Amino acid sequence: MAPKSFEDMFACSPASLTKLRASHAPHASPAASHARDYSPIAFPSMRRDDEDERARAVAGAFDDMFACSPASLKKMRGSAVERASGGVGTPTGTPTRPTASREDLASAFGDMFLASPASLKKMRATNTAVTGTKARERGDGFGSPLRYDGDANAAEPKKEAVSFSEMFASSPSDLAKMRRSDVGGAARGSNVEVAKVAVDARERTNAFAGMFASSPADLAKMRGRSQSSISYAEGRHGASDRFQVIAPDFQAMFSSSPSDLKNLRSASSSSRKRLGDEADRFEVTYLLLAPCEAAAREKVLEICLEQTVELPASLVPEGTWIREHVVGRLESLTKPKTGPHARRPDAWNAIVSYHADTAGGELTQLVNVIFGNTSMKENVMVVDIELPRTMLREYPGPRFGVHGLRRLLRVPEGPLVMTALKPMGLSSQELAEIAYGFAKGGIDIIKDDHGLADQPYSPYDERVRMCAAAVARANAETGRNVLYAPCINAPAHLIISRAHAARQAGAGAVLMIPGITGLDAMRELAADPSFNLPIIAHPALLGCMLGGGSTNRIAGFSHEVLLGLLPRLAGADATVFPSFGGRFGFSVDECKAINVGCTRVMGDLPAILPSPGGGMTLERIAQMREVYGPDLLLLIGGSLYSHSENLVDGARHFMKLAGRKELYGPLECPHDGYRGHTM
Repeated sequence: MAPKSFEDMFACSPASLTKLRASHAPHASPAASHARDYSPIAFPSMRRDDEDERARAVAGAFDDMFACSPASLKKMRGSAVERASGGVGTPTGTPTRPTASREDLASAFGDMFLASPASLKKMRATNTAVTGTKARERGDGFGSPLRYDGDANAAEPKKEAVSFSEMFASSPSDLAKMRRSDVGGAARGSNVEVAKVAVDARERTNAFAGMFASSPADLAKMRGRSQSSISYAEGRHGASDRFQVIAPDFQAMFSSSPSDLKNLRSASSSSRKRLGDEADRFEVTYLLLAPCEAAAREKVLEICLEQTVELPASLVPEGTWIREHVVGRLESLTKPKTGPHARRPDAWNAIVSYHADTAGGELTQLVNVIFGNTSMKENVMVVDIELPRTMLREYPGPRFGVHGLRRLLRVPEGPLVMTALKPMGLSSQELAEIAYGFAKGGIDIIKDDHGLADQPYSPYDERVRMCAAAVARANAETGRNVLYAPCINAPAHLIISRAHAARQAGAGAVLMIPGITGLDAMRELAADPSFNLPIIAHPALLGCMLGGGSTNRIAGFSHEVLLGLLPRLAGADATVFPSFGGRFGFSVDECKAINVGCTRVMGDLPAILPSPGGGMTLERIAQMREVYGPDLLLLIGGSLYSHSENLVDGARHFMKLAGRKELYGPLECPHDGYRGHTM
């Protein structure tokens, strides 16, 4: 396994830490950890004969926090306070961890920074959870599992170590150089020059808490700010022209609730670099109904206020800074020129711009500003959004897109084809046999039906493992690279861990349902370089957020925005939607609009594949190819199952109708005159 580093933990959000924990053996609970034997962890500054206890105190504290969910941390904080005060929860005869000096702490930071996940696992395995520490006498409300020696240590020499500000400001390649230099550069024999700082571990700051709780995208934003959120002692250079860094305090992280951690991240907002200039505003086009232009303008002003400050206009009068820079601004008000409402005298298209800072660089807040409260008002619909490049850079977008998926599947031209494993109620073994048949026949992507989750008749882990193995066996026999995409419809705290478990089990992609688990969960996974698998978006539940339809309802989002632009912005590589002529009533124009949302220019974001489905039959393939063009991902389910009991023959028939030439893999021989694989 390729080695990884403390960078993984450094880059993770609290939810993403689950994936790191899932890759190692389960961590014992604090109550059960007493039974484990201590074994010393060597820190560069410590002697094994008399410093083992301090080493365990430091590493154990990291261990406890790293292994716990926010709920578990809350319980630990409560029990720590009770034990420190001599409450009932104090176990009889429980040993108390010794203190950890500043030098110990700095050494521990260095070891964690250099360690691979395997090494961290060993550290965790040799230490127990906190059991008897006392609250620090600094006025804190919580007892930390780690306390520092008092002022008696003031004369101790400070340990030279790569600082957290260095790590915070460095690119992944720079971090790799730091790791190779082994915290000390030339002193350890490395020819890589790494800056060192003097660490004073007694000082407290919340900087590391914010870093630890941030997603990779958040860290990228922090690095781009004009000032680091790391505090520098009085901002002065020392005699050796180095900043005196206030070392992060793990107690702050340990004693903070999730909402507190959010506040820690935003504490340095006053120094945050603005996302864009006044010209870099994003625009939302609303379709609305009003009897006259004056009424339309009044309604637009209500939208501008509602979507930002939620105050009446009298409290944010024209000429004030908030009114000019925060409240939305009407850019144009026109009559619709196309579409079903073009001839309605009461229909208006209003383009409203918002300053980039109102979204804060977060997808969740962007969607909130676009439509939040106004979504509950009648006769208003979001029909388009336009984001400047300065904002598009805040979102990773698709990791693969059209061209990346074609390279991965080794299909340079022609429509791609996909089917679904169904029905719910089959065992994992039965679903795996179906997956093998479709993969053997050459279906490019075999996804879970979106209703497959973690049901007792086909548990998630078991199903993923068996279906991925079945597809891999078929690929080995055909020479293709068919992808299996399990459905990641999971509770919030399991989304990331299930996705990484699928990758580790051999899945080649994942199916996500942003209408249920959220667009930002998909964005977080797409932004994770360690995941690096295609993501397919499924539209379940999004129908209640759609306008248009057979009654031309003016509400919700347009098809182009909700099923095209937003999934693409959030990192989907393909978006599934009901095609015209199926069982859901989408019109040809609405489906064409989704295709436009998948492919139109959006800064540097790659185009993604439209995946029309929803009751499509094999007989409709020719019409869909004509409407959507060559870059599409055809989704046929029930019709393919009913075509033939021989799934391999049915799959090849599907590919033939899609216009595919390579009906056999490079390791197969044609049996019926069809052309073999030519790549």
